[in-house]
Amino acid sequence: MNIVNKIILALVGVISLAAGAAKVMRVPDEAQFFAEAGLAPGVMIIFGVVQLVAGALILWRKTRLAGALIAAIMFACSVVMIFMAGNLQFALISAVPVVMAIYVAWRAGQSQ
Repeated sequence: MNIVNKIILALVGVISLAAGAAKVMRVPDEAQFFAEAGLAPGVMIIFGVVQLVAGALILWRKTRLAGALIAAIMFACSVVMIFMAGNLQFALISAVPVVMAIYVAWRAGQSQ
């Protein structure tokens, strides 16, 4: 695996873990965003736990494909929520981790 692949892999893992931790810790900005989207606080916690699990699964080669697919789905859900909130620019920027997670999943699928 070359350095670019390692960097992308690390970024997807770190972004998933950080985003999940922010939700589980009920960071005010996250809580406000979910509340404005009409979602209960419990949904935010579940969303965060799933992102934490995805980030952890990405760490191990045997579970990397599953982790990357879960991360891509969760990132895509975030993009949709951001887009529905009317923030097109941030939604487009937030689509980058979706693409990166799909790339990690593709690479992981090739190595199995």
